Amino acid sequence: MRQCVIDESAHFAVACAIACRQLTATSTLMQAKYWPAANAEPIAWQVTVTDATAVLQNLSGGIGIDSASGILAPNPISAHALVDDIEVEPLCNPILGYSVALVSQSFQFTEGPLWRGDHLLFSDITGNTIYRLDPPSSISVFRAPSDQANGLIMDGGALLAGEAATRRISTTNLMGVRSTLVDRYQGGRFNSPNDMDLRGDGTLYFSDPDYGLSNPPLQRELPHNGLYRYRAGALTLEWAGVVGSNQPNGVQLSRDESVLFVTDTQQGQLRRWVVAVDGSLSLPVVLQSGLAVPDGMCRDGAANIYVAVSAGVEIFAPDGARWGLVPVPRVASNCGFGDADGLSLYITARQGLYRARRP
Repeated sequence: MRQCVIDESAHFAVACAIACRQLTATSTLMQAKYWPAANAEPIAWQVTVTDATAVLQNLSGGIGIDSASGILAPNPISAHALVDDIEVEPLCNPILGYSVALVSQSFQFTEGPLWRGDHLLFSDITGNTIYRLDPPSSISVFRAPSDQANGLIMDGGALLAGEAATRRISTTNLMGVRSTLVDRYQGGRFNSPNDMDLRGDGTLYFSDPDYGLSNPPLQRELPHNGLYRYRAGALTLEWAGVVGSNQPNGVQLSRDESVLFVTDTQQGQLRRWVVAVDGSLSLPVVLQSGLAVPDGMCRDGAANIYVAVSAGVEIFAPDGARWGLVPVPRVASNCGFGDADGLSLYITARQGLYRARRP
Protein backbone atom coordinates (compact mmCIF):
# COMPACT_ATOMS: atom_id res chain seq x y z
CA MET A 1 0.00 0.00 0.00
CA ARG A 2 1.20 3.50 -0.75
CA GLN A 3 0.05 6.73 0.88
CA CYS A 4 0.07 10.17 -0.70
CA VAL A 5 -1.19 13.69 -0.15
CA ILE A 6 -3.37 15.49 -2.67
CA ASP A 7 -2.87 19.21 -2.12
CA GLU A 8 -4.64 21.74 -4.35
CA SER A 9 -3.67 24.78 -2.30
CA ALA A 10 -2.30 25.79 1.04
CA HIS A 11 -5.88 25.77 2.36
CA PHE A 12 -6.96 22.28 1.34
CA ALA A 13 -5.28 18.89 1.72
CA VAL A 14 -6.58 15.37 1.22
CA ALA A 15 -4.78 12.21 2.22
CA CYS A 16 -5.15 9.01 0.24
CA ALA A 17 -4.14 5.38 0.36
CA ILE A 18 -3.82 3.16 -2.67
CA ALA A 19 -3.30 -0.60 -2.68
CA CYS A 20 -2.63 -2.76 -5.71
CA ARG A 21 -2.16 -6.51 -5.50
CA GLN A 22 -1.83 -9.17 -8.18
CA LEU A 23 -4.37 -11.83 -7.24
CA THR A 24 -3.62 -14.31 -9.99
CA ALA A 25 -1.77 -14.25 -13.26
CA THR A 26 -4.85 -12.70 -14.89
CA SER A 27 -6.46 -10.49 -12.25
CA THR A 28 -5.40 -7.49 -10.17
CA LEU A 29 -7.08 -6.07 -7.06
CA MET A 30 -7.02 -2.27 -6.78
CA GLN A 31 -8.26 -0.36 -3.74
CA ALA A 32 -8.30 3.32 -2.78
CA LYS A 33 -9.58 5.66 -0.11
CA TYR A 34 -9.44 9.44 0.34
CA TRP A 35 -10.01 11.58 3.41
CA PRO A 36 -9.32 15.12 4.68
CA ALA A 37 -5.72 15.16 5.84
CA ALA A 38 -6.72 16.58 9.21
CA ASN A 39 -9.00 13.60 9.91
CA ALA A 40 -8.22 10.04 10.92
CA GLU A 41 -7.81 7.52 8.12
CA PRO A 42 -11.04 5.55 7.53
CA ILE A 43 -10.86 1.82 8.04
CA ALA A 44 -12.88 0.79 4.98
CA TRP A 45 -11.68 1.04 1.40
CA GLN A 46 -13.99 3.38 -0.55
CA VAL A 47 -13.08 1.96 -3.96
CA THR A 48 -12.46 -1.72 -4.65
CA VAL A 49 -12.02 -3.01 -8.20
CA THR A 50 -10.83 -6.32 -9.61
CA ASP A 51 -9.39 -5.81 -13.08
CA ALA A 52 -8.76 -8.57 -15.62
CA THR A 53 -7.53 -6.48 -18.55
CA ALA A 54 -4.72 -8.59 -20.03
CA VAL A 55 -2.33 -5.75 -20.84
CA LEU A 56 -2.54 -4.43 -17.28
CA GLN A 57 -1.45 -7.64 -15.56
CA ASN A 58 1.98 -8.04 -13.92
CA LEU A 59 3.22 -4.60 -14.93
CA SER A 60 6.05 -2.84 -13.13
CA GLY A 61 3.64 -0.28 -11.69
CA GLY A 62 1.24 2.49 -12.46
CA ILE A 63 -0.52 5.55 -11.05
CA GLY A 64 -4.15 6.54 -11.51
CA ILE A 65 -5.52 9.83 -10.22
CA ASP A 66 -9.10 11.02 -10.11
CA SER A 67 -10.48 14.23 -8.70
CA ALA A 68 -12.67 12.23 -6.29
CA SER A 69 -15.04 15.20 -6.15
CA GLY A 70 -17.96 12.99 -5.22
CA ILE A 71 -16.52 12.01 -1.87
CA LEU A 72 -14.85 15.30 -1.00
CA ALA A 73 -17.97 17.48 -0.76
CA PRO A 74 -18.37 20.20 0.41
CA ASN A 75 -14.79 20.88 -0.71
CA PRO A 76 -14.47 19.17 -4.10
CA ILE A 77 -11.33 19.39 -6.19
CA SER A 78 -12.50 21.22 -9.29
CA ALA A 79 -9.33 22.18 -11.08
CA HIS A 80 -6.30 20.05 -10.41
CA ALA A 81 -4.53 17.90 -7.84
CA LEU A 82 -0.85 17.91 -6.93
CA VAL A 83 0.41 14.51 -5.84
CA ASP A 84 3.52 14.11 -3.72
CA ASP A 85 5.50 11.23 -2.20
CA ILE A 86 4.48 8.56 -4.70
CA GLU A 87 6.42 5.30 -4.78
CA VAL A 88 5.98 2.66 -7.48
CA GLU A 89 7.17 -0.91 -7.23
CA PRO A 90 6.50 -4.14 -9.17
CA LEU A 91 3.22 -5.87 -8.47
CA CYS A 92 5.37 -8.99 -8.04
CA ASN A 93 2.97 -11.84 -7.46
CA PRO A 94 5.37 -14.31 -5.80
CA ILE A 95 3.69 -17.41 -7.21
CA LEU A 96 4.34 -16.49 -10.84
CA GLY A 97 6.93 -18.57 -12.64
CA TYR A 98 7.88 -21.08 -9.92
CA SER A 99 9.29 -24.33 -11.29
CA VAL A 100 9.36 -27.22 -8.78
CA ALA A 101 11.95 -30.00 -9.09
CA LEU A 102 12.51 -33.13 -7.00
CA VAL A 103 15.86 -33.25 -5.19
CA SER A 104 15.39 -36.67 -3.56
CA GLN A 105 12.57 -38.98 -2.51
CA SER A 106 14.36 -41.51 -0.30
CA PHE A 107 12.98 -40.41 3.08
CA GLN A 108 10.08 -41.21 5.42
CA PHE A 109 8.79 -37.85 6.77
CA THR A 110 10.90 -34.80 5.98
CA GLU A 111 10.71 -31.53 7.94
CA GLY A 112 12.61 -28.50 9.19
CA PRO A 113 14.58 -27.20 6.15
CA LEU A 114 17.32 -24.83 7.34
CA TRP A 115 19.89 -23.13 5.10
CA ARG A 116 23.21 -22.96 6.94
CA GLY A 117 25.92 -21.02 5.12
CA ASP A 118 26.51 -23.16 2.04
CA HIS A 119 24.30 -26.19 2.68
CA LEU A 120 20.80 -27.24 3.73
CA LEU A 121 19.93 -29.21 6.83
CA PHE A 122 16.59 -31.00 7.06
CA SER A 123 15.00 -33.59 9.31
CA ASP A 124 13.54 -37.00 8.61
CA ILE A 125 11.40 -37.39 11.71
CA THR A 126 10.36 -41.02 11.25
CA GLY A 127 13.80 -41.91 9.90
CA ASN A 128 15.34 -40.44 13.08
CA THR A 129 17.97 -38.55 11.08
CA ILE A 130 19.04 -35.02 10.22
CA TYR A 131 20.39 -34.85 6.67
CA ARG A 132 22.69 -32.40 4.92
CA LEU A 133 22.22 -31.33 1.31
CA ASP A 134 25.16 -29.83 -0.56
CA PRO A 135 23.52 -28.39 -3.67
CA PRO A 136 22.53 -29.39 -6.13
CA SER A 137 21.99 -33.01 -5.03
CA SER A 138 24.67 -34.40 -2.70
CA ILE A 139 22.96 -35.72 0.45
CA SER A 140 24.72 -37.05 3.54
CA VAL A 141 23.83 -37.87 7.15
CA PHE A 142 24.40 -34.94 9.49
CA ARG A 143 23.16 -36.63 12.68
CA ALA A 144 21.75 -40.07 13.42
CA PRO A 145 19.97 -40.78 15.61
CA SER A 146 18.38 -37.34 15.81
CA ASP A 147 15.86 -38.16 18.57
CA GLN A 148 13.14 -37.52 15.99
CA ALA A 149 14.20 -33.94 15.37
CA ASN A 150 11.62 -31.78 13.62
CA GLY A 151 12.08 -27.99 13.31
CA LEU A 152 15.63 -26.61 13.11
CA ILE A 153 16.97 -23.09 13.58
CA MET A 154 20.33 -21.40 14.17
CA ASP A 155 21.02 -19.38 17.32
CA GLY A 156 24.33 -17.73 16.53
CA GLY A 157 26.62 -20.70 15.98
CA ALA A 158 24.38 -23.15 17.85
CA LEU A 159 21.82 -25.43 16.23
CA LEU A 160 18.44 -25.65 17.96
CA ALA A 161 16.15 -28.60 17.28
CA GLY A 162 12.68 -29.58 18.41
CA GLU A 163 12.94 -33.26 19.37
CA ALA A 164 9.90 -35.52 19.72
CA ALA A 165 11.71 -38.49 21.29
CA THR A 166 13.29 -36.43 24.11
CA ARG A 167 10.35 -33.97 24.30
CA ARG A 168 12.70 -31.00 24.37
CA ILE A 169 14.37 -28.16 22.51
CA SER A 170 18.01 -29.16 22.22
CA THR A 171 21.02 -26.97 21.46
CA THR A 172 24.20 -28.17 19.76
CA ASN A 173 27.29 -26.00 20.14
CA LEU A 174 30.14 -25.49 17.68
CA MET A 175 31.96 -28.50 19.16
CA GLY A 176 29.01 -30.73 18.35
CA VAL A 177 27.96 -31.17 21.99
CA ARG A 178 24.19 -31.42 22.34
CA SER A 179 22.34 -30.45 25.51
CA THR A 180 18.85 -29.50 26.70
CA LEU A 181 17.79 -25.89 26.26
CA VAL A 182 14.28 -26.35 27.70
CA ASP A 183 12.10 -29.43 28.21
CA ARG A 184 9.49 -28.62 30.86
CA TYR A 185 6.74 -26.17 31.68
CA GLN A 186 5.83 -25.86 35.36
CA GLY A 187 7.38 -29.26 36.01
CA GLY A 188 5.54 -31.10 33.23
CA ARG A 189 7.42 -32.43 30.20
CA PHE A 190 6.53 -31.00 26.81
CA ASN A 191 4.44 -33.04 24.38
CA SER A 192 6.73 -32.91 21.31
CA PRO A 193 8.32 -29.54 20.44
CA ASN A 194 7.73 -28.98 16.75
CA ASP A 195 8.61 -25.70 15.03
CA MET A 196 10.27 -22.48 16.17
CA ASP A 197 11.53 -19.03 15.26
CA LEU A 198 14.04 -16.76 16.96
CA ARG A 199 13.78 -13.00 17.48
CA GLY A 200 16.86 -10.82 17.11
CA ASP A 201 17.15 -10.34 20.89
CA GLY A 202 17.28 -14.10 21.49
CA THR A 203 13.59 -14.64 22.27
CA LEU A 204 12.56 -18.09 21.06
CA TYR A 205 8.98 -18.91 20.05
CA PHE A 206 8.06 -22.57 19.61
CA SER A 207 5.03 -24.80 19.22
CA ASP A 208 4.32 -27.98 21.18
CA PRO A 209 1.53 -30.06 19.61
CA ASP A 210 0.96 -33.61 20.81
CA TYR A 211 1.81 -35.57 17.64
CA GLY A 212 4.85 -37.18 19.26
CA LEU A 213 2.86 -38.61 22.15
CA SER A 214 1.26 -41.30 20.01
CA ASN A 215 4.31 -42.96 18.44
CA PRO A 216 5.34 -44.67 20.64
CA PRO A 217 2.60 -44.03 23.22
CA LEU A 218 3.86 -41.54 25.81
CA GLN A 219 2.19 -40.06 28.88
CA ARG A 220 0.81 -36.55 28.55
CA GLU A 221 2.12 -34.28 31.30
CA LEU A 222 0.60 -30.94 30.21
CA PRO A 223 -3.14 -30.21 29.82
CA HIS A 224 -2.70 -28.22 26.60
CA ASN A 225 -0.98 -28.07 23.21
CA GLY A 226 1.08 -24.96 23.65
CA LEU A 227 2.75 -22.01 22.00
CA TYR A 228 5.67 -20.83 24.14
CA ARG A 229 8.10 -17.94 24.49
CA TYR A 230 11.54 -18.61 25.96
CA ARG A 231 14.41 -16.26 26.73
CA ALA A 232 17.34 -16.41 29.15
CA GLY A 233 15.86 -19.26 31.18
CA ALA A 234 12.37 -17.74 31.42
CA LEU A 235 9.55 -19.75 29.81
CA THR A 236 6.08 -18.29 29.15
CA LEU A 237 3.00 -20.07 27.83
CA GLU A 238 1.55 -17.66 25.25
CA TRP A 239 -1.30 -19.82 23.98
CA ALA A 240 -2.80 -22.92 25.60
CA GLY A 241 -4.32 -24.75 22.64
CA VAL A 242 -7.23 -27.00 23.60
CA VAL A 243 -6.39 -30.71 23.44
CA GLY A 244 -8.51 -32.29 20.73
CA SER A 245 -9.20 -28.94 19.04
CA ASN A 246 -5.92 -27.08 18.49
CA GLN A 247 -2.55 -28.20 17.20
CA PRO A 248 -0.17 -25.20 17.10
CA ASN A 249 2.41 -26.09 14.50
CA GLY A 250 4.32 -23.74 12.16
CA VAL A 251 5.90 -20.64 13.74
CA GLN A 252 7.20 -17.64 11.79
CA LEU A 253 8.07 -14.06 12.76
CA SER A 254 7.36 -11.25 10.33
CA ARG A 255 10.32 -9.51 8.74
CA ASP A 256 10.20 -6.62 11.23
CA GLU A 257 9.49 -9.02 14.12
CA SER A 258 6.34 -7.13 15.08
CA VAL A 259 4.03 -10.05 14.29
CA LEU A 260 4.15 -13.80 14.93
CA PHE A 261 2.36 -16.14 12.53
CA VAL A 262 1.30 -19.60 13.75
CA THR A 263 -0.55 -22.39 11.98
CA ASP A 264 -3.19 -24.41 13.79
CA THR A 265 -3.16 -27.65 11.84
CA GLN A 266 -6.25 -29.15 13.44
CA GLN A 267 -8.38 -26.06 12.78
CA GLY A 268 -6.89 -25.43 9.31
CA GLN A 269 -5.99 -21.88 10.29
CA LEU A 270 -3.25 -19.30 9.91
CA ARG A 271 -3.18 -17.16 13.04
CA ARG A 272 -1.37 -13.93 13.87
CA TRP A 273 -0.25 -12.35 17.15
CA VAL A 274 1.15 -8.88 17.75
CA VAL A 275 4.63 -9.02 19.34
CA ALA A 276 5.32 -6.44 22.07
CA VAL A 277 8.72 -4.92 22.80
CA ASP A 278 9.19 -7.38 25.68
CA GLY A 279 8.34 -10.29 23.38
CA SER A 280 4.89 -11.02 24.79
CA LEU A 281 2.04 -11.80 22.39
CA SER A 282 -1.40 -10.18 22.19
CA LEU A 283 -4.36 -9.46 19.90
CA PRO A 284 -4.65 -12.88 18.24
CA VAL A 285 -6.38 -12.87 14.84
CA VAL A 286 -7.31 -15.71 12.49
CA LEU A 287 -6.00 -14.56 9.09
CA GLN A 288 -7.03 -17.63 7.07
CA SER A 289 -9.34 -20.59 7.66
CA GLY A 290 -10.12 -23.69 5.67
CA LEU A 291 -6.47 -24.50 4.90
CA ALA A 292 -5.75 -28.16 4.18
CA VAL A 293 -3.25 -29.45 6.78
CA PRO A 294 -1.31 -26.20 7.33
CA ASP A 295 2.12 -27.00 8.73
CA GLY A 296 5.50 -25.21 8.69
CA MET A 297 6.17 -21.75 7.29
CA CYS A 298 8.82 -19.44 5.89
CA ARG A 299 8.89 -15.91 4.45
CA ASP A 300 10.54 -14.21 1.50
CA GLY A 301 12.37 -10.90 1.19
CA ALA A 302 9.11 -9.08 0.46
CA ALA A 303 7.65 -10.31 3.81
CA ASN A 304 5.18 -12.72 2.15
CA ILE A 305 4.33 -15.78 4.25
CA TYR A 306 4.69 -19.27 2.73
CA VAL A 307 2.59 -21.99 4.40
CA ALA A 308 3.09 -25.68 3.68
CA VAL A 309 -0.28 -27.37 3.04
CA SER A 310 -1.37 -30.73 1.66
CA ALA A 311 -1.26 -29.59 -1.99
CA GLY A 312 1.99 -27.64 -1.80
CA VAL A 313 2.85 -24.18 -0.47
CA GLU A 314 0.23 -21.44 -0.10
CA ILE A 315 1.58 -17.87 -0.25
CA PHE A 316 0.00 -14.98 1.63
CA ALA A 317 0.72 -11.26 1.84
CA PRO A 318 1.67 -9.99 5.32
CA ASP A 319 -1.96 -8.93 5.91
CA GLY A 320 -3.18 -12.46 5.15
CA ALA A 321 -4.38 -11.86 1.58
CA ARG A 322 -3.86 -14.99 -0.52
CA TRP A 323 -1.51 -14.88 -3.50
CA GLY A 324 -1.93 -18.51 -4.57
CA LEU A 325 -0.43 -22.00 -4.46
CA VAL A 326 2.91 -23.48 -5.51
CA PRO A 327 1.84 -27.10 -6.12
CA VAL A 328 3.96 -30.04 -4.94
CA PRO A 329 3.33 -33.73 -5.77
CA ARG A 330 3.42 -34.83 -2.11
CA VAL A 331 1.91 -33.43 1.10
CA ALA A 332 4.17 -30.51 2.03
CA SER A 333 5.33 -30.15 5.63
CA ASN A 334 7.64 -27.13 5.69
CA CYS A 335 9.70 -24.74 3.59
CA GLY A 336 12.73 -22.47 3.70
CA PHE A 337 14.80 -20.33 1.35
CA GLY A 338 18.39 -21.15 0.49
CA ASP A 339 21.23 -21.41 -2.05
CA ALA A 340 23.89 -18.77 -2.57
CA ASP A 341 21.39 -16.17 -3.77
CA GLY A 342 18.78 -17.06 -1.14
CA LEU A 343 16.12 -17.45 -3.83
CA SER A 344 15.60 -21.22 -3.95
CA LEU A 345 12.51 -22.35 -2.07
CA TYR A 346 13.22 -25.72 -0.47
CA ILE A 347 10.10 -27.72 0.37
CA THR A 348 9.97 -30.80 2.58
CA ALA A 349 7.06 -33.05 1.60
CA ARG A 350 6.72 -36.43 3.31
CA GLN A 351 9.17 -38.75 1.49
CA GLY A 352 10.52 -35.99 -0.77
CA LEU A 353 12.70 -32.89 -0.76
CA TYR A 354 11.94 -30.35 -3.50
CA ARG A 355 13.57 -27.19 -4.80
CA ALA A 356 11.46 -24.46 -6.41
CA ARG A 357 12.97 -21.63 -8.46
CA ARG A 358 11.66 -18.64 -10.34
CA PRO A 359 13.24 -17.57 -13.64
